[in-house]
Amino acid sequence: MTAREQVGGTPSTTSADGGVLLSARGIVRGFGRGRGRAEVLHGVDCDVRAGECLAIIGGSGSGKSTLTRILAGLDAADAGEVTYRGMPVRRRQPGLRALRRDCGLVFQDPHGSLDPRWTVGRSVAEPLELRRRNRVEGDDGDARDGGDLTGRVAHALQTVGLDPDVFLTRIPRDLSGGQAQRVAIARAIVANPRIVFADEPMSAIDTAARLRILDAFAAIRAARPEMALVMVSHDLGVVQHLADRILVLQEGRVTETGAIAQVLRHPQTAYTRSLIDAASL
Repeated sequence: MTAREQVGGTPSTTSADGGVLLSARGIVRGFGRGRGRAEVLHGVDCDVRAGECLAIIGGSGSGKSTLTRILAGLDAADAGEVTYRGMPVRRRQPGLRALRRDCGLVFQDPHGSLDPRWTVGRSVAEPLELRRRNRVEGDDGDARDGGDLTGRVAHALQTVGLDPDVFLTRIPRDLSGGQAQRVAIARAIVANPRIVFADEPMSAIDTAARLRILDAFAAIRAARPEMALVMVSHDLGVVQHLADRILVLQEGRVTETGAIAQVLRHPQTAYTRSLIDAASL
């Protein structure tokens, strides 16, 4: 079943109900100094489990992207702790190195995330080239140092619905916004990550392209049921098609969290109800 055929907030796949991969406790983050300092996150707790899609939603300025950057190890909290597979995610610590090795990233601006000089094939292959350069081996036993690089790149493109014979040699200016985002998603999954972070991956593309992106994520989850997906969005109508659980942020605080169907049917706060009312269901 494709994403456009999903109704009533039913996720496209069933969670693998795995253990906690990534955990955050008491996360505090602010920017600026003195009287100009703005607190963005206020004691946020969050868990990401293997095989699930966790949706982080909220309005502009709610702290979604800041929390995601901290979860992905791209930024550090002022207080609180993030652990990955039980290891603290800190600078120069094994937990941070393991998280960066095991995650894929999808950003908001598809063209901005791709090198305009590189072909699609080179962009998608970049994580494999980095693994080979660093001689990193994955826990699943296959040497993630390249291997059949061309075959893995082609498979990743096929997974997101792009024909390798057509797209491998194209460059970003030859791609639509939706095609560029699917290339970015292929790059994020090509190295078989344990967890993928997608920060507003559909906000910069049109409605038709959003449906294709939703189908691409659904196909990835079906093919890799053990992989966790953290999707950030201000649009509940988008994430309802994929998410198993949802975390609602309002002004840097968690106001509600739970199974997606439960939250949709029985929201506990007026803020969540307003997000549901605004969604394109």
